[in-house]
Amino acid sequence: MDEIKSVIKESIWANRFIYVAIIIGAVAFFSMATFLMQSMFYKPSAAMVVASGSAGTWLTVGFVGLMLVGVLGTAVSGLFYWYLEVILNKSVKGISAFFAWIHIIFMSIGTIGASILMMYGGFFGGAAMLPKYDGGLGETALWVHVNILSSLMIPIGIFMAIGAFGVFAGGIAYITSMIKNGKKD
Repeated sequence: MDEIKSVIKESIWANRFIYVAIIIGAVAFFSMATFLMQSMFYKPSAAMVVASGSAGTWLTVGFVGLMLVGVLGTAVSGLFYWYLEVILNKSVKGISAFFAWIHIIFMSIGTIGASILMMYGGFFGGAAMLPKYDGGLGETALWVHVNILSSLMIPIGIFMAIGAFGVFAGGIAYITSMIKNGKKD
């Protein structure tokens, strides 16, 4: 048993990123559960909004972004830190840890913020474009883009910039850990 324990190595940062990926996955699950419940009891349904295209596409893009960048991207980032800490036996301490914290926090905030705003805009924009008999407002694409989606573009861009800065900080964390001569304790 002691031999097995000596072979198993742990990556603190990989664990942190995996936990955050699970939390973001829960956000995605509850977002979709909310749309499903809404679809069962109210009109218009999220399915109608997505199927109508145009502004409703934002709903799909937001959800896919949350799953790909939020869940998968965070988990893959964890694998990079695992490789660094376990395989290369490098520590993520000091300035590297500072940038790693920026990576995990900013990437998560940016991804969740941009994705939720896209889903919100896509649902309400797409719903507004549906005919009144389907529970929509019967508005034109121009009206929706001017009155709903245009107000979300800057906040979505800001969240994307925050997320991108987080990823950039992760690169700095990784590089500074790689060039340090110190091995993991």
